[in-house]
Amino acid sequence: FRDLFCQRDLAIAGQSYAFCTGAGSIVYVSLREMAVRGFRLSLITRVCLSAGTTVSLRAWEYVRGAPLLAPMHGSKSAKAAEKIKRMRTLTEV
Repeated sequence: FRDLFCQRDLAIAGQSYAFCTGAGSIVYVSLREMAVRGFRLSLITRVCLSAGTTVSLRAWEYVRGAPLLAPMHGSKSAKAAEKIKRMRTLTEV
C-alpha cells in the first residue's frame, strides 16, 4: 500500500527486505489458518516460526553477500533525476 500511495515502484518485487517480510507473514498467516482449522499450534510457535523465516532469509542474504532479488534499474526516481539534469543543461545554455 505504501508504494502505491507514494507512486513508487513496488518494493515487494525488487527489494529483499520486503520479500523477506512477505515470506515471514505468509508463514504466520498459514500457521494461523492451520490453528483456526484445528491444528494445535500455540501463538509463540507461530510467531517464532514466522520471525525465524524472516531473520533466516535476511541472514542468508547477508552471508551470501548479494541481494536475494536483483535491484530494480530504471525506476521512476532515476528517470525523474535524469529529466531534471537534462532540463538544467538546457537552461544553462
